[in-house]
Amino acid sequence: MMSYPEKRAIVSILAGIAVIVSYCIYVYEKSKSGEAAADNLKFWAGGQCSYSSSSVSLQTL
Repeated sequence: MMSYPEKRAIVSILAGIAVIVSYCIYVYEKSKSGEAAADNLKFWAGGQCSYSSSSVSLQTL
C-alpha cells in the first residue's frame, strides 16, 4: 500500500507530464497552421504563461 505522499508525488509527476505534452501538441498544431513563427514572441510568451499557470493550478490541487 502506498502512502499519501507517494501517491501525491506520482500524481504530481503525471500532471506535469500531461501539461508538457499538451503544450507540445498546442505548439505543433499552431506551427502547422503557420501561427507560430520563430520570431513571434507574443505567441510564445502567451502560450508559455497560460500553460505555466495551468501547471501551477494542477500542482496545488
